[in-house]
Formats: sequence, structure tokens, C-alpha cells
Amino acid sequence: MLSNPNNSSSRRDSPLVARTMTTTTVLRVAVIVLVVVVVSSSSASLHSVEAIRNPRKSRTPSSSAVTTNDGSGRSITCTDGICTITTSPSPPTQQKQKKKKNDAESSSSSSFNVTIRGGGGATATATPTQLCQLQSAMYFLIMDLVLRKVFYITQIPFPSQLAGCILLFVTMVLLEWLPFAHTTTGTGAGEALFRVLSPGATLITKWLPVFFVPGLAGVPLAPSMGAPIEVAKVLGVVVLGFFFTLFTTTYTVLGLRKFQGAIVTSNADTAAAAVATTAEDETATTLTPSAATTPATADVAAVAVTEPTKPKAFSDAMLSFLVKGTIVSAAISIGATRADYTYRTPVQTIFLGLTTITAFVWGARFPPAITKFLHPILTSTGLTFVALYLTGRATGSTFLAVLKEYKCGSLHPLTAGAGDLILSLLGPAVISFSIAMYSRKGLLATNLPTVLTGMVVGSVGSLFGTAAFVRAIGLGGATHSCFLRMSTIPRNVTTALAMVIAKLLGGDISIAASLVVLTGMFAAMIGGKTLDAWGVTDPVARGLGIGAAGQSLGSASISHEKDAFPFAALNLVLVAVFATILASIPAVSNLLIQIACGNQ
Repeated sequence: MLSNPNNSSSRRDSPLVARTMTTTTVLRVAVIVLVVVVVSSSSASLHSVEAIRNPRKSRTPSSSAVTTNDGSGRSITCTDGICTITTSPSPPTQQKQKKKKNDAESSSSSSFNVTIRGGGGATATATPTQLCQLQSAMYFLIMDLVLRKVFYITQIPFPSQLAGCILLFVTMVLLEWLPFAHTTTGTGAGEALFRVLSPGATLITKWLPVFFVPGLAGVPLAPSMGAPIEVAKVLGVVVLGFFFTLFTTTYTVLGLRKFQGAIVTSNADTAAAAVATTAEDETATTLTPSAATTPATADVAAVAVTEPTKPKAFSDAMLSFLVKGTIVSAAISIGATRADYTYRTPVQTIFLGLTTITAFVWGARFPPAITKFLHPILTSTGLTFVALYLTGRATGSTFLAVLKEYKCGSLHPLTAGAGDLILSLLGPAVISFSIAMYSRKGLLATNLPTVLTGMVVGSVGSLFGTAAFVRAIGLGGATHSCFLRMSTIPRNVTTALAMVIAKLLGGDISIAASLVVLTGMFAAMIGGKTLDAWGVTDPVARGLGIGAAGQSLGSASISHEKDAFPFAALNLVLVAVFATILASIPAVSNLLIQIACGNQ
């Protein structure tokens, strides 16, 4: 097995000391980060949720608004040429709604899903409160810390976070199937556990991309790739590797479904339906007088049914709070460093940690047309580099020196860098993948042979295909060949586990993270268009193919395809998990190294 340049054995602190302090440090930092999120965004988040549930309440009435009633319980309000129709429930309906609302309120203390019914009889499910999300996320933190400690004591070489993901998923499935584990209401214990952990998984997923930033930021510290031609070869691995995985996975699944007789519609019909569905999703609906069903609507020239504007990923209040915190901590950190204060390193860690988070929040608020090409991960990484450079200039240091403090490879309270602490939160994030898998257990069960085929082809084919290809093109030359080749192996695995695979194989986690992000961005830009050009219209094949080749960014690009997207989301997790399991088996990892590096 090759040595890993990022191995913890090269850290400045002894492994025993670092391991001893890991549990307390990670837990405290995670709590601080999450509490900051809660305090800064609670009011703005609740306001945004209320605006989504009742968009009409969030609008300021215009002085020119005209309201009419057709006598059948429906009122039409027209403001500036835009008219909306509101249906008032009948008295019996109001009584039923009031009773159901009281039932929901009485049961809200034991459930995170609170149902709220509006005046028109419409039902909306409220998002869990920030407090419930924080409490739920703490369970994943505790699981990660306990498993990490157990695996360290027992010297188990398997990744503890991946073991936690598998263990939690299997536990929920078993609890749901066992008859004696069902509650008095008929709900299985597995489903109850899923509901408790779902809010935390949602919170972690929202912040998951920022956990990858330290991996990208550490690229300048990675060993050199060699001559510029080697960089070009790496980009070739990204592009050709994507097409290879997309083609093999998609057409293998497509062939299996044709053999099963699951594809019963013609390609032309399916393509037309897909175009029609996309058009409906992307355009607003307008009702003309010819579509009216009552006399009252006949008097309206045009009734436009508009949807509320989608709120930004993070509120203005949160961004303002983080910006202020970053500015204040920057002044304190620079002053403490110039004065050679004893605890200047922890102060600088707070400043740079806030900088990374603030930059991510700012980048995530860009319009979708921008974030499709300029992902918030890249925005956060770029601004973190700027902060590191300015910090070096202000303190009389250098960019690389400050970067080494940002990502020093230690979790000791007095020496840990902001990048190390943020990166450590990937453990709970990997465990939370079990929630995504469990939420699609029905989809997995009904399409088990097809999904498993897509998982195996997408993981085994990519691992061994990439290993053979990088050796064939002589990636890395004679000097940097093996570590660089090993860094490209997990190119199609989601970043959290790609770092784990790179570490297991002796590659560099920073290079691996960079390649994964590049692959995802490339998949988001051309993944769906490529499948269209190939004439692939089967939603199962499209979803499994994109999920295997493009990870989360590629899968998000086909979120408008309601039939294909669930399979993409499922396969991106399964491929990542199965690939990591394979890489953690010594015989498989040694074979991959042998194929990629030969006798080097």
C-alpha cells in the first residue's frame, strides 16, 4: 500500500494526543457552527416559510385592488391587471379543518412534521424548526464521534463514517420490517427513527458543500502534478471518464430494461411527453375567458396564476450576521497575530472559518443561471484564498504559511485550523446519507435488479476503467505517476467519499476533491443534453446514468425530470457507498494500485 502524503502520522501532534482531543473539539465546533446558523437565521427563515405557505398574506395590498364575489364562495381579486381566485370553504369544511388543526397541534410535540391548513383548504407541510434540526443533527455528530473512537480502539481499517451509514440504514430497515417493533399507531420503529433523523439530515445536506471547501483550498499544498501536459491529461480523464461512465451505465440499464420488457412506449412518444412536461414545469399557467366555468370569471380579461418567488438559499439576515462576524473576527485575529498573542491560532481559526462559511452563503445566493457554472464551492474557495493572502500581508506572513495554518492536519484545540475542523464534519454528513437511501427504499425495492446493475456498473466500471486508462496514457510521468493516478480513481464518487477513497489508495484528497467538483460541473452542463443527443428517453436509464457519472451536481441538473431524478439521487449515493466499500477491501485496493501503477 502506498503512503498517503496527508496521513495523520505526519502531523505535528502525536496520534494519541490528537485522537484524545478529537471528540471534544469536533463536537464543540459543530455545536458553535450550528448555533450560529440557528440564531442568525431563525427569524428570517420562519418569515420565508410563512411567505411560501401564504403568498397572498406576504403581499402588500394595492390601492387599486378590486375584489368581487360570485356568490358561490369564490372571490376574485384583481391588482394591476393580475387576478387571483380564492375559494372560501363551507362552514362544515371549516369545522373539519379546525378539528384537524387542533389534532395536528396536539400531536406536534411528538412529531417533527406539523401539518398546517390554509383558508382555502390547501395543505402544506411545515419545515422542521431550527431547534429540531439542530437536535437531530447532533445525533449524527454523536454517532460519528462514537464510531470513530470505537474503530480507532479496535484498529478496524474500514472507514467509520461509511460503516455508520450502512449500519443506520440496515437498522432502520430491520426495525420497519420486524412486527414487534411497530408502534400502537401502526408505524414501524424504522419509520419513526427516520422521522427523527430527517430534520438533521436536511440541515447537514444544506451545508454539505461548504465541508468540501478545505479540500479544494488545500490544492496548493498538494504535491506537484508535473509538467503542464500532465494537467491536460487529468482534464482528459475528467471529460472522457464522464462519457465512459455515462455510456456504460445508461446503456447497460437500458438493455436490461428492454430485456425485462419494462420499456413499452416508443422513443418518439416518450421524448414528446418529456418535452411537454418540461414546458409545463418551466412556464406559468394563464387562464383565458374561454376556460372560465362561472359567469364571474367571464368578466375577467385574463387570470394569471402566479407562483411565489422562490426564496434565496440563505436569508439576508444570515448573510448580514456572518459578514459582520467575519469583519470583527478579522480585526481581532490580525491584532492578536501581530501582538503574538498566546491564543492567536484559535482566534485565527474562528476568523477563517467564518470567512469560508460567509463566502459560501454569499455564493449560494446567486441566481441559478450563475450557480450552474459558478458553484458556491468555487466561490467560497476563491474568497478563502483572497482572505488567506490578505491575512498574510497584514501579519507579515505569506499565503502558503497561512494556508498551512488553515489546513494543518490537526484537531488539537490550540493548533487546529479552520479547514481541519470544517473537513471533520464530513463524517456526520456521510452517515446522514443513510437517510437519503431509506427515503427511497420503495423505489429501490420495486426496481432492485435494475438499480443494483446501475450501481455495480457505475462503481466497478469507473474504478477499474479509470485505473486502466490513467496507466495507458502514462499520467504523471515517471516522477509523480502513482499518487496522481490514485487521486483520479474516485472521479465520479461524491466528494465526501471520494476523499476517503483517495486516502485509502494513497492519493491526494485535495486533487481528488478538485476532480470531483470539475466532473460534477461538467455533468451539470452537458449531462442531460448528451442523453438527449443519444436518444435516451427512458427515465430510469437517464437517472441511473447521470447519478453514476455526475454525482450530486449532475443529478441536480435533471431535477425537472420528475421520473428520472429520484433514480439519479438514489444511484449517486449507492455508487459512492459501493465504490468506497470496494476500495476499503485490501485485495481490491491492491488490484487497483497494480492496474494503475504497475510495479512502481
